[in-house]
Formats: sequence, structure tokens, C-alpha cells
Amino acid sequence: MVHPATRRAALTAVAALGVDVDVGVVFRPRPGEDRGRGVWQHRDLGVKDVAALLPRLAAANAAGAAVYMRLAPGLKGCHPGVILLDDLDSAKLDRLVADGFQPRLLVETSPGNIQVWICLSAGTVDYAKVHEAARLLSARYDADPRAVSPMQPGRLPGFTNRKPRYGIAGMYPFVRLLDAAPGVIASAGPALLAEMVGTAQRGGGGRAAPETPRIAATSPAVSAEVSERIDALAKR
Repeated sequence: MVHPATRRAALTAVAALGVDVDVGVVFRPRPGEDRGRGVWQHRDLGVKDVAALLPRLAAANAAGAAVYMRLAPGLKGCHPGVILLDDLDSAKLDRLVADGFQPRLLVETSPGNIQVWICLSAGTVDYAKVHEAARLLSARYDADPRAVSPMQPGRLPGFTNRKPRYGIAGMYPFVRLLDAAPGVIASAGPALLAEMVGTAQRGGGGRAAPETPRIAATSPAVSAEVSERIDALAKR
């Protein structure tokens, strides 16, 4: 059973992004492994699709997995200009907003740590431009420099952050939905993208960053194994 607060937070976040998403779960590495075992849906999901997956996501989260969302795979060739900046605090967020990069979605992943989803354009954007814009904003506002892929995953609100360092007496902080502003386009976004003209030709953004965090790397065989485990957990 999915708690109503989890359902509300998760679906509000997906709806606020205004684009299809992909969702995935990532289990902690096993002893001797340096990567977590994860599985993504690898398909374009709307709000109703994500709602149908919530019991499986909740079961995996209860078993120690992290729950993520990212832009849907079908958007890679027609990127909507929605980017994620990771690991901001309230002061960095204030600067970001004051400079005209109003967020579409704010998610607190742990106390004081914020992920910001920003839409830079009313239309589709070249993948290389989006990549370079994300890197520039990450450097400007001291966000996580490793989290700049145009398809960068972020935590899905409503579930717990199961990083071991956050567990206190077996309790983990919830990933909180701080604000959702559907349809908002950053006022400074179009001008920033205009600065990115010719980036790919200069070699600044021709290659996409990895589309999942290192911990979330998967192979088809592992994905099938984890998928079966999630199904079993959800039936308990």
C-alpha cells in the first residue's frame, strides 16, 4: 500500500515537470561491488503510468533502494530544456532565483540539500546546448559538477533517502517536495541558451554526460534480476 502523502508528492512532482519521465530504483552495492544494482523502466511515462508503478517503487524503497526519476528516453532527441541542478542550499537557491532562473520543481533530498529542476525554454533545445547550459549553471551556483547530464536523474519525492549516513536508528529522511510550479519557464533561460550557440563546434558540449549516476549503472541481466525482486516485494 502506498501512503497518500507519498502518492501526492510523487505525482505532483511528475505533473509539475510537464514532460514524460522515466523512473528507476537503485539498490546499494553488495559486498565487493562498487556499483549499486538498478533498474529503469526505459520508457516514456506520464502521471498515470507513474501512479501504477508506485506500489513497486514503495516496496523497493522499503527494502533499501533509492527511487529516481529522469526525463523520458523519448525526449533525448527533442530535449525540452528541463535541467536538474543538484546539491544546492537555500542561499544558492536564492541567488539562482534572483538571477532569473526560477525553478519548476524544488526537492529536498535530505535536510538542507536541494535539487532544483529548471525549464530554460518554451520549445525543444539542442542536446549539446542543454548540456553546456547545465554545466555552466552548475559551476556558477556551485552545484554538483558531476550531475550535469541533460538526462540527469533526481530523487522522486515522497520516498526516503536510504543513504547509510542518513539512517539514524533505522529511520531515514523523506525526500520532500518543497515547491512545484507547473509551466514556469526561467526568465533568464532563453538568453542563457542563446549564449550556447556554437558550443558543440567549439568542443564544449558535443558529448553527453552519463545519463545515470555511477551507482545506478545497470545491465539487462541485472535489471531483470532486480525487477523480479521488486515484484516479489510488492506482493508481500
